[in-house]
Amino acid sequence: MIDKFMISCESAAKLTSKNHDDRLGVYERIKLLFHLQMCKICNIYKKQQDWIHEVLGKKGDLKFDEEQSEKLKNCIIDKVHESRD
Repeated sequence: MIDKFMISCESAAKLTSKNHDDRLGVYERIKLLFHLQMCKICNIYKKQQDWIHEVLGKKGDLKFDEEQSEKLKNCIIDKVHESRD
């Protein structure tokens, strides 16, 4: 029974991304939530995706120059390091 809910990290990443674009079905949500409860790395990935989606969602379509791109990149790297601690 529990095997039905077991998914790979790759599948969890795809469902996490899909969740921002479309509404997941009940079965997909259950599988993703089940995986996230057991996998710390995927949970961190989901939090990062949520944060990126939130930031970009507030700004709409963004065009970055080189300096802005570098700042965003460094901010994301800092968040990744913070989430690992």
